[in-house]
Amino acid sequence: MFYYSDDGQRVHRSRYDALRDGPCKLYFHDREFMGVDWTTAPSASLPDLYRRRAEEIRRDYDYIILAYSGGHDSSNMLETFLYNDIPVDEILTVGALSRDDRTGSDENHNGELYHQVFPTLAKLQPRTRITVADYAQYFDRPENLPLFAEHGPEFYKHVGSMFSINHVFWRDLRKFIGDRQGRVALLFGADKPAFFWDDLEQRAYTTFSDGGLADYGGRPVDGNFERVNFYTALEGVDIIRRQLHDILAFFQEHVLERRLFSVADFRTHYTKIIHRLIYRLRNPLTFESKKASSSVVSPRDTFLFRAIDSGIYKLFREGIYRMRDDIPDVVRGALERRHSVFTTRRYYLT
Repeated sequence: MFYYSDDGQRVHRSRYDALRDGPCKLYFHDREFMGVDWTTAPSASLPDLYRRRAEEIRRDYDYIILAYSGGHDSSNMLETFLYNDIPVDEILTVGALSRDDRTGSDENHNGELYHQVFPTLAKLQPRTRITVADYAQYFDRPENLPLFAEHGPEFYKHVGSMFSINHVFWRDLRKFIGDRQGRVALLFGADKPAFFWDDLEQRAYTTFSDGGLADYGGRPVDGNFERVNFYTALEGVDIIRRQLHDILAFFQEHVLERRLFSVADFRTHYTKIIHRLIYRLRNPLTFESKKASSSVVSPRDTFLFRAIDSGIYKLFREGIYRMRDDIPDVVRGALERRHSVFTTRRYYLT
């Protein structure tokens, strides 16, 4: 994955350099994806494709850490492994739990853990290691966090697509949870397929963005830890195609033919619609935390903003001010709920 200028003359490995350069495109397996027939769907069903992907990851890695947040994507990933008797070595869930006023609170975006993650794990009783990482304990001093220790207020140049403070923890996760033996997959349920309708050409298409590919600290490899995306990966291309064509079928029937939704309504309710189309959870979600509206500040950062005299808060604030002066359009857009993301070329579905 890298970035290139619109004229194709400049290439950037760093997301920060791409932000400074101006309009750029994302290269994400373009050569391979250009050879894919995006106009047809695989014959296999989504449950079969999910199972095959889980089996493939199990074959390729010695140790699998499944990051389970309690959202739709990670819940489907978890169920795929457990209900198909495909072992994972560790289930990891993360939150600033020690900073909540009470159990069950969503004040630090931990509601999905209390109401979804913990009850589901208690019900399924997976025979695997379960790690609950409370990152708030590391945020008392900047030197606890390698990104701050190494780069100080210029951390924003190295943290990935989300500047929100909790992503600093994810960047150096191995430091906080300790080493594991062998080739380790840190498995994320990233990301939902992107479905768009080209009004001019009257065709559906998809693109890939670096939002989900470069978040959680933006560090794909750390020692023997390798970040693996269950869905959005070259190895998951059949999953992506099947998901998109199931969405396309719904769009053609309900928007184009029966006109039960307008294109605008479909876009507004896209996430809720596709969850029902591409996942069949045996343990439906009972709670959903509010989503972050900014790439700078997340609901998960609430605990930090209650400690404005702390060294971490002061360093974070200084970094955001420097970023504002360095790349003002990025900060302005992020605060106005327009995340700064780069996208690939289009792949048409029809």
